[in-house]
Amino acid sequence: MERTARMLRQIPRIAPGAIDRPRLLARLDGPAPLVIVRGRGGTGKTTLLAQWVRSQEPEGGTAALWIDADEGTRSRTGFWMRMLGRMHAQRLIDDAELYRESASIADRPETLVATLLRVLDAQEGPVAVVLDDTAAPGRAPWWDQVCADLVEVMRRSSMLRCVAAGRCRTSLEDPAVRTVLDLDVLDDEALALEDEDVDRLIRAVAPDLPARLPRVLVRREALSGPAARRIATVRFALESLQRTPELHGLEELPRLDRLLRSAARRELQVEIPDPGLRRFLALVARAPIMDAPLAERVSGRADAPALLDRLESAGAGRWEEDAERSQAPVFRFGEHLRAEVLAQPFPGDAAQARRVHAEIALWLGTVRGEHLAAVQLALRAGDHALADTLLLRACPLGDEESAQVAELLRELPEAALHEHPMLALWHGLALHADVSAQDRAVPYLRAATALGRRAGTGPVVDAAIRDAFESTAHRLLGRHERMLELARRTLPALARIAEQPERDPELDALVLTAIDQCALGLLAAEDLDLARQARQLQLHLARRQERGPQQHDALAQLALIGVLSGDFAEAREALDRIGPEDRPPSRGTRGPGSAERIARAWILLSSGRPGEALDQLEGAGPPRESAEHWDLAVGAEAFALVMLGRGHDAEQRFHRTVQERLSVRALPATRRRLRIIGGILQISTGRAPDPPARRGSAETSSTLCALAALAELAAGDVHESVSLLGEAGLAATTLLQRMIVAAVTAVVAADPASEVDLGDAVLRMAAILRDSGAAWPVMLMPADVRDRALAVDGARDVLGTAFAAVPPLLQRPVMALRPVPRLTAREHEILVLLLETDRRAEIAERLFVSLNTVKSQLRGLYGKLDAGSRDQALSRALDLGLLQRHDHLSTRIAS
Repeated sequence: MERTARMLRQIPRIAPGAIDRPRLLARLDGPAPLVIVRGRGGTGKTTLLAQWVRSQEPEGGTAALWIDADEGTRSRTGFWMRMLGRMHAQRLIDDAELYRESASIADRPETLVATLLRVLDAQEGPVAVVLDDTAAPGRAPWWDQVCADLVEVMRRSSMLRCVAAGRCRTSLEDPAVRTVLDLDVLDDEALALEDEDVDRLIRAVAPDLPARLPRVLVRREALSGPAARRIATVRFALESLQRTPELHGLEELPRLDRLLRSAARRELQVEIPDPGLRRFLALVARAPIMDAPLAERVSGRADAPALLDRLESAGAGRWEEDAERSQAPVFRFGEHLRAEVLAQPFPGDAAQARRVHAEIALWLGTVRGEHLAAVQLALRAGDHALADTLLLRACPLGDEESAQVAELLRELPEAALHEHPMLALWHGLALHADVSAQDRAVPYLRAATALGRRAGTGPVVDAAIRDAFESTAHRLLGRHERMLELARRTLPALARIAEQPERDPELDALVLTAIDQCALGLLAAEDLDLARQARQLQLHLARRQERGPQQHDALAQLALIGVLSGDFAEAREALDRIGPEDRPPSRGTRGPGSAERIARAWILLSSGRPGEALDQLEGAGPPRESAEHWDLAVGAEAFALVMLGRGHDAEQRFHRTVQERLSVRALPATRRRLRIIGGILQISTGRAPDPPARRGSAETSSTLCALAALAELAAGDVHESVSLLGEAGLAATTLLQRMIVAAVTAVVAADPASEVDLGDAVLRMAAILRDSGAAWPVMLMPADVRDRALAVDGARDVLGTAFAAVPPLLQRPVMALRPVPRLTAREHEILVLLLETDRRAEIAERLFVSLNTVKSQLRGLYGKLDAGSRDQALSRALDLGLLQRHDHLSTRIAS
């Protein structure tokens, strides 16, 4: 009995009037080692768990370890040490075991499962972990790993059971869990009251009601469905009926929601007869929760705490402790009573209404950290300036919160959005996330560029943070120079803000978000050194603030920077540092997970594992829908398909994605990368890559010059090829660029007329491969050049490994590449129409031009294809891949 008493001290008290539910208790006693109780608030989950724990055998039965979500646990190891503490409190383990096993978990988390199995094997009877409110806020960064631990331990030991209650689905319900464990789920439908449950509840709560009313209530509840057949809902309705005797004579009850509102209205009139108290309630109930100081400010009453106590006595709400935030108690108003209060006119003029709403919104956002509720209140109050400031401080928001804010912004007038840069930016970002709506996002993004010129309002908002968000707008608008200027100027200022000892801790998350936006701009501008510094700063601050998702994002982005620079060793190291507890759930193609998967895909490509690279990219989502790094995802996909021998498929997918995704606002770096990918894909299908659009301009790069050297070599102009290689070597600044130039140099050196030293190029390649592991550029080397490279002393081992992993794009010499004529968009249209008809008049009619114009354009097309007839032109175009390839896209990419 002593152990039972100690166990019962851990669980909540069962409220008077609670009913037994044998049907549900039997399922908790069932054979399944894992039972999930998932339902909305008010379905009696906690009471059910408490009843089940109390029903266990006093001695020798299952030892229940009750763990609440609000007990301050914030990590995987913290959770399991709390469980050991529960076992110690019930004398299931002694002091020495507690200290030894806790130290083992803290010092060596990798042995955690083995430690738990050792503790459980020493028990005399089974142990049940009872988890209440598993969907509590703050658990996301580590909760999935705890769930994985539970599943693994239960899979390997029959001594452990788990009963978990919460409002939302967790990873304990993943399909993979069902393959290794028996799982029983009690959802909203299972938790809904049955008729006999309602009868028992009526007898317990309202035994004096007329006999007819319970039957009517049950019938009305049945019509309302499981959502209304909750214990809290029916109990409230019964209590309302007891206080509303005039309803007892009605043949039909009103709808439940009207009944609850009617009961709330009666409470206002009967329970709160004092007009002064009712006016006080009408002011303070504008917020769902409120502390005493805020109530004093909103109402202007020094006796606000006493008035809130009177409201609690009248049933208008209840006081709640706030142990999680270590703040003063807060008063939470009843939902239906608050709805009735808000339906009544505000007890004051418009100016006072704006002041009250602003005061509450500021408190919700800055004190409680409930940014979404604060923004919603400010928007619905019409205080757009306050909403603008609060939304800036609310960053970062989760996906669900972002969707709710986007929905609210859609309801605002366009003028209000354009006048407030942060609202405009958020609305523009929501539109930009939808590829089909990106053109509609442009005017809002332009309005957001005024962020840096806005004076701070409300809480302190540093200019550097506004500049960071302004750089985001310029990046999405394709304004390279302004984006880069702001990002470079803002990053040092953000670093100083983050290190200020007197900084506002509430701004820490906002500073991290601003640094993330600067880093994205620097990466988009290919300032890789400064982008690396930004991500290292983000990683440092995220670790100091113990923000797992931001740590993950910083490391994933560092890996992506390593891939872009060609330092694959750096990329691997960054990915290896990502802990499983830091990895948040995937949020699509932009968000934690996307950058990591793209980086892993490129590393797998360099390791000769294209199939696994495609699997990684599939997990990151369709690249054409990604707002960030979509060109890198498309390139990795294309090269993986080429390595699998699907070059034509890769080129078709690439051009289709570019046609859908590329806009006139694409940054120069994005266009350069797309031209590089397109040129390599041309080589993979036996065609010479296109020459640079404007040689020596900012649009060209080291890699584009190197590919142009291959094209000139294929055309037989060895002298021009060597000249282009010289330009490429001078422009190369990263390991990746130097590796590509060295690979192309080796190809050019294989031609004796070039007089280029093959051995020097091969040794440079070998040195880069040893330091970085960036092997994928060796795909540019045909089989004959590889044979000659392997003969160079000191390079065989490292090059042999790279050649074995990465197949060549061409098995034949580069001179066999066919030059591809550049067609205009109109010439491509005519070429496609030639597939459908040989009548020039029909082509003229479909293009809305004269017959003579068509004849002139056909002469130009036939000349480019070296063809004398329609059949020769189509045959030549098919051979060159022009019918599959949208040639005018090359012009779009280069323009």
